[in-house]
Amino acid sequence: EYVTQSAPTSGAVETAEDTAAVEAAYPYAANTTNVREITHFVPVTQRAMSDYGQIRTIIENELLMDVIDRLDTQIASGGGTGQDLTGIYNASGIGTQALGADTLADSLHKAATVIRVAAGVLMEPDYIGLHPNDYQKLRLTKDSTGNYLLGPAGMAGPASVWGIPIVASKAFTAGTPLVGAYARSATLWTREGVSVTTGLDGSDFTKRRVSILAAMRIAFAVTRATGFCQVTGW
Repeated sequence: EYVTQSAPTSGAVETAEDTAAVEAAYPYAANTTNVREITHFVPVTQRAMSDYGQIRTIIENELLMDVIDRLDTQIASGGGTGQDLTGIYNASGIGTQALGADTLADSLHKAATVIRVAAGVLMEPDYIGLHPNDYQKLRLTKDSTGNYLLGPAGMAGPASVWGIPIVASKAFTAGTPLVGAYARSATLWTREGVSVTTGLDGSDFTKRRVSILAAMRIAFAVTRATGFCQVTGW
């Protein structure tokens, strides 16, 4: 169970001595989300594990990273059906800003403004999520004299636009950047952290192999939908 907050009503005001304070309203709603499990496994022959000392460590690391990558994708765009998490893109109530006739950079600024002025947010966007193809399109944008708008290719420092850090990842939907106050508008609950176990599955015993399984159990929810805004039409 978790709570979401709709638009609060502030009562903060200068108050004279011996005068009643103004009542504020902070409406909360109770919600629930399901714990989901992300898993996969790979069989490895005992001979390979004996002959190649590092193969088990390599395989375990690959399994772990693939689970984390899947989690990233689910957090961004999980459909909320079946065993899927409900990702940010599919959360009810997130903002939308159409590209229209704006430049790419202008559309991102307008999306940030949608968050800044949204009722009950009062926070700054902390990241802009972009698919790598969209980030390339933005990063290679030039002015009329051929200069890169986001700075020369050799410019040091993390990627950002309008002072907001950029995260480029295939977890984000191509053509739909996602601006957000991520840290304060969504929550990931880890019921069981990602782990690796080894055992026998099916005919593993007679085939002289073992199965290596990676798994984690988590729940995720957008607790303040107005803290996110997607840009459409890129």
